[in-house]
Amino acid sequence: MALTCDPAGGTHPQAEEACAALASDPEALEPVPTESACTLIYGGPEQADVVGTLDGEEISATFNRSGGCEIDRWDRMAAVLQVGD
Repeated sequence: MALTCDPAGGTHPQAEEACAALASDPEALEPVPTESACTLIYGGPEQADVVGTLDGEEISATFNRSGGCEIDRWDRMAAVLQVGD
C-alpha cells in the first residue's frame, strides 16, 4: 500500500490518521537502541516494513512484536501499519 502526506492520500485506507501518526511521532521509525531495557514478552509473529521518504529523508524501518520496546513502536505506528482494521 502507498501513503502520501500533505495532502494525505495514496492507497492507504486511513491516510489522514497515518500521516498524523508520522507527523506526531517520527521517532517511532527509529530502531530500538541496543542498550534499551525492554520487557521480554512476545506479542505475536507480525512484522511490517516501512520504506519511503519522510521530510526529504529516506526511511527504512522494520516493525515486529518481539518484546516490550518493539510492541511499543508497533502500537505507536498502528495507524501507519493499519493495525486493527
